[in-house]
Amino acid sequence: DTDIVRDEGKYYRFTKDEKFSAITMEVSEKLMGPWTDVPGFSLAKMVGYEGPECYLVEPASSGKPATWCLILDHFAKGRGYQPYVTHDLDGGQFTPGEGFSFPFKFRHGSILPVTAAEYQRLEASYKPAPP
Repeated sequence: DTDIVRDEGKYYRFTKDEKFSAITMEVSEKLMGPWTDVPGFSLAKMVGYEGPECYLVEPASSGKPATWCLILDHFAKGRGYQPYVTHDLDGGQFTPGEGFSFPFKFRHGSILPVTAAEYQRLEASYKPAPP
C-alpha cells in the first residue's frame, strides 16, 4: 500500500511496512527517488494500519499554511479510515483529525477532488429514493 503526493517541489511517499503493519513516510526531490525517511514522522510507531491516502484539504493562502489529511485504515481494530492532519507536510507531524465524519467504515479508497458544481450534479443524480 503506497500513496505519493507532491508539495512545493518535493514528493512524499506513504507506505505500509508489511513487517510491522505500520506506515512509513519518505521524501524525495524526484518521483523515482532516491527516497529518504522523514525524520520524526509522528505516526511511525502506530501499528495495525494500512491503506494510506494523503490529500490536500485546503491550499495555503494569505499567509495561512496548507492543510493536509492522511487517512489510515485501522484494520487491526476494524475501525476503517482514521484521519490525521498536518499544516506542515515536510515536518511529518500529524495530529488526529477533528470534524471528519464518514457514513461507514471506509477501507482502501481514493480521494477525488470535485468542484462545487460537480458535487451538486452528483448529489442530484444519486439522491435517495423517497420511502
